Amino acid sequence: MHASDNSVIIENKSGTMKMRVIPTGACVTDLWLTDGNGKKRNVVVSYEDEERYKTNPYYLGAAVGRSAGRQKEGIITMPDGSVITVPANEGKHHLHGGEAGLSKQEWTLHQSAPDKVVCTILSPDGDGGYPGDVRVSVTYEVTDENRWIISYSAESSADTPLNLTQHTYFNLSGAPRPVTDHRLSIDADRVLFLDEEDIPERIVQVDDEPDFDFRSKRDLSFLPEAAHPQMTQVGGGVDHPFLLNKAVTPEIVLESPDLRLEVTTDDEAVVIYTGNKFDREEYVKYQGICIETQYRPNALGDAILRKGDIYQKETVFQFKTV
Repeated sequence: MHASDNSVIIENKSGTMKMRVIPTGACVTDLWLTDGNGKKRNVVVSYEDEERYKTNPYYLGAAVGRSAGRQKEGIITMPDGSVITVPANEGKHHLHGGEAGLSKQEWTLHQSAPDKVVCTILSPDGDGGYPGDVRVSVTYEVTDENRWIISYSAESSADTPLNLTQHTYFNLSGAPRPVTDHRLSIDADRVLFLDEEDIPERIVQVDDEPDFDFRSKRDLSFLPEAAHPQMTQVGGGVDHPFLLNKAVTPEIVLESPDLRLEVTTDDEAVVIYTGNKFDREEYVKYQGICIETQYRPNALGDAILRKGDIYQKETVFQFKTV
C-alpha cells in the first residue's frame, strides 16, 4: 500500500511507536506500536490500495476541514446575521467540509524532528464555499510515552467558520476484525440525537437514554444487536456527538483485551462512529472506531475564527498496555 514517495515516517526515540503520513488529506496510513515482547501491530484502519486516499469515502486517517460533521442544508448563519451557504455533498447537507474539503486536498509535509511532522495547507478564500484565506497547520508528534499528540493551528484573512478534526479509525487488536471485543467509556452526560436525515439536532441527557450512557466502561459486543432507533438509523451502532463534561482526564478510554487508548482534548465534543457502514467486501462491519474530537457539529455559526485571531487546540491519544 506504500506507493507514495512523498510520505513521511515519524518514530519515537524508544522505537515503540511509528507513524506514516501522506500528503493527501494529511492522512495517517499506519500507526505501528511495538510491545515489550517485540510484537508489532498497526492500530489504525488503512486502505490496501493507496489510490483510495484520493477519494477516501470513509475519511480514513484524514485531517478533516474546514468543518467536521454535518451542517444542515449547508446553511451557516454568521454572528452578524449574514448567511453563508456551502455546497451539499451528502444529500442536501454539507459533510466534512464538502466534496473537495481539506481531507481530499494535498498538504505540505515537513518533518521537523524524527518524531514530529508538520502538515500545512492554504485554503483560499471561497474554498468549499467558505470565506477567507485560511492557513492551517496540523502537527503530529509521537512520544516515548506512546502519546500521539495532534496540535492544530490556523489563521484567517476574514471571519470564517472553522471546526477541524482527525478521522482515524482505531482497532487496538491490529487485526481486520470487529472492535466488538473492545470497551469504551466517555465522560459525557449529554449526547446529540439525530433527526431523520442524520443531522445532530437535540441534546439528550444520557440518564434518560441508557443506551448512550458510556460514563462507565461498556463492552462493545452489544453493537450487532443494537436496537435503539437512533442506532438502527445509522446502520446499527453509534454515529453521534457527545458533549464532554470536561471534568476528568482522560475523557475517553478505548480498551481491547491487552491495549488501552486514553484520549484527552481541548474540544468540547467528540463524535463516536463505530464503523457501522463499512463495505462488507472491503472491511468487516465495526472494523474500526473513530474518535472525532471537535466542536459540536451543525453549529458552524458558533465556531467562528475571527480575522486576526489564532485557532489553536490539541488532542492527545495515549496508548498503554493492559
